[in-house]
Amino acid sequence: MTFRPFFNAVNTLALVAGLALLLVGLHPFLRSFESAHWPFVEGEVVSAHVTSPPSANSENPAGGWGWRVDVRYRYRLGGEPEQTGSRIELGLGARRYLLRDFALRVVERYPPGKMVRVYYNPKNPGETVLERSPSMGVSLFWIVGGLSLMGLGIFVNFKDRWD
Repeated sequence: MTFRPFFNAVNTLALVAGLALLLVGLHPFLRSFESAHWPFVEGEVVSAHVTSPPSANSENPAGGWGWRVDVRYRYRLGGEPEQTGSRIELGLGARRYLLRDFALRVVERYPPGKMVRVYYNPKNPGETVLERSPSMGVSLFWIVGGLSLMGLGIFVNFKDRWD
């Protein structure tokens, strides 16, 4: 009995999934290169706090994970009306931390009333961030996961040749 069809399926699945995870992780890095040239305006932090992980309920039976950082700021572009933003950095969504202390460190950098630089995308002025670097932890998780799966796919592919 041969397991070759099984290994082919595992190989293909691992390579495709690994490539997908790698691209998800690389996206914030590529966007950070673009945002390095974004102009900025002065803004003011309106609020900053840490939200505890959501608990399980009927709408969210699995609950949630991580302490969420919520920073709100206001700014004005040219003669436009005042706008608000909440993104700290380019990334895959809301900033979440496994440990509350890490989340509190971020919030401490943005106390209410602090004047901040608000970087905006000139092609889409509603897209703003306070930091132009991507979230390293989340991006590295996806990149390492993607590379690991791709490595598994390559290993399975060449396994027969090494035997």
